[in-house]
Amino acid sequence: MSTYRGHIAGGVITYALTAYAVSHLAPTAPHTWRAQLLFLSCTILGSLFPDIDTRSTIQKLFFIAMIPALPLSLLYNVSVFLCLVAVCLGALFIPHRTLTHRPWFIIALSAILAGIILTKVEHHRLLFAMCSAFFCAGALSHWFLDFGFRRLMPKK
Repeated sequence: MSTYRGHIAGGVITYALTAYAVSHLAPTAPHTWRAQLLFLSCTILGSLFPDIDTRSTIQKLFFIAMIPALPLSLLYNVSVFLCLVAVCLGALFIPHRTLTHRPWFIIALSAILAGIILTKVEHHRLLFAMCSAFFCAGALSHWFLDFGFRRLMPKK
């Protein structure tokens, strides 16, 4: 189990690895410093996301990050805004280390968000879809820090 600082560090490392992979796999993807800062923010937000179901510093940081994210999503599309609100409200009622700590849920949530973005948002579709992918990578890094090392080690 890692602290919120460990998850943020894992998110930064995951961002670097994901950005490197994206730069080679999708050379037409946005590479401006603003886009990279947005991707870094999404990755760190994702690395903190699985622990939003517990009263902790991570939950506090996540909801602070949602303060600008919710109004911005409302400006772009009501469907994206409603999904973010549902995630925030759901986080208050989900027991810790259940749904938000499942890789299939993290991937499905990111895919649904990307699908909504690609069908509903008119401008900057690629940018927002990539934000969803970076969020997913960050959330999976959280899962790996919590469970991955233990599963890689042989049982004695």
